[in-house]
Amino acid sequence: MTYTGELIGMPISVTHSKISGTIIDETEYTITIKTTQGERLIQKKGHIFNLKTPNGDITIQGKNLAHKPHERIKGNKE
Repeated sequence: MTYTGELIGMPISVTHSKISGTIIDETEYTITIKTTQGERLIQKKGHIFNLKTPNGDITIQGKNLAHKPHERIKGNKE
């Protein structure tokens, strides 16, 4: 599964860890999550994420998010 929407501002949790919070930044290979303990920089590849999207919760492998944000979103509009 891939996700083509905007990630910043979305609630997220990292499976098999206790990291959860809100996405505050993203690059091609990383996601920055604001947690109750501060900001955490997480590699996309090698992790599985649970996202709370406007259309419901999804579980997605980080390798499927490993694109430049503007390219992923642009793909949604084509």
